[in-house]
Amino acid sequence: MVEVAAVQGSANESLNVGYGYGGILVAFAARHNPLAAVLMSLLVGGILASGGILQRSHNLPDATVLVFQGLVFLVVLYSDSLYGKFPFFKEKPIVMTPPSPPASPGQEPVVVS
Repeated sequence: MVEVAAVQGSANESLNVGYGYGGILVAFAARHNPLAAVLMSLLVGGILASGGILQRSHNLPDATVLVFQGLVFLVVLYSDSLYGKFPFFKEKPIVMTPPSPPASPGQEPVVVS
């Protein structure tokens, strides 16, 4: 939206920069949470923006940033598929205590420990 509104001025056929893959990654990693989507979009945008500097300073090929973005996507995808199969991915059980009955007037409440 910022690219179209601020830089281009209007959407046209020459605006083909491939933001779709990054958008899918952000939405999937944020798990459709709006606040997490803002944070993930800043992370993915930072990776894409710093990709040119990293490629020049470390003599990396052009597709390095896309490979890194794909690896982030695969890690998120595999963490969802492994959820519940290993002990450190299992949910902790929730222990609920039943509520105590209300005390009648003139009677002190009984505390059970």
